[in-house]
Amino acid sequence: MPGVQTLVPVMLNHVHEGRLTLERFVGLTAHGPQRIYNIAGKGRIAVGYDGDLTLVSLAAKRTISDE
Repeated sequence: MPGVQTLVPVMLNHVHEGRLTLERFVGLTAHGPQRIYNIAGKGRIAVGYDGDLTLVSLAAKRTISDE
């Protein structure tokens, strides 16, 4: 997924600032692409699905720049 390096931190910033729930973030970044692109075995943590995970620290701070 292009832009995921900046998409995740920007969206998690919205979660942190209360503009987006964590559940909605998961829906948009995991369930949504799986549903839109009809990707089998993705988008959930469940038996029969691939074990793709992203671990983040909600306490970490980074600055995104154009460099």
